[in-house]
Amino acid sequence: MSSTARASSKNKSAADEVRAEAARTRSELADTTAALADKADVKKRGRAAARRTAAQAKQSAAQVRDEAQQKAEDARDSARRHPARWGAAGAGLTAAAGAVLGAFAWRRRAQRRTPMGRAARAWHAVTDRFT
Repeated sequence: MSSTARASSKNKSAADEVRAEAARTRSELADTTAALADKADVKKRGRAAARRTAAQAKQSAAQVRDEAQQKAEDARDSARRHPARWGAAGAGLTAAAGAVLGAFAWRRRAQRRTPMGRAARAWHAVTDRFT
């Protein structure tokens, strides 16, 4: 092979390397440009975040619902196995609610019996006649 043939084949391989490097650079530049365009698209990113949040909320809701159903089934089974215990708990809750409501009613009646309460009622009775 002559020196000119070797030089031209060397030039061809160098030119091919430059073309390949240019193609790789163009590809990397296209990827970078696409990534920047995606990052700059606020509306698209907002929609994607909303979809992710909605999916997480649905998943959490399903998980909570399943856990609640399981707890309700456990409580139902326990009530069937131990009716006296649950009856006592229900009676206790009823008594506690009655005590709280009774305390509020007693306090309200006690306020009416004070001189200030009587004066307030009298004042309202008089002013209501003229309004």
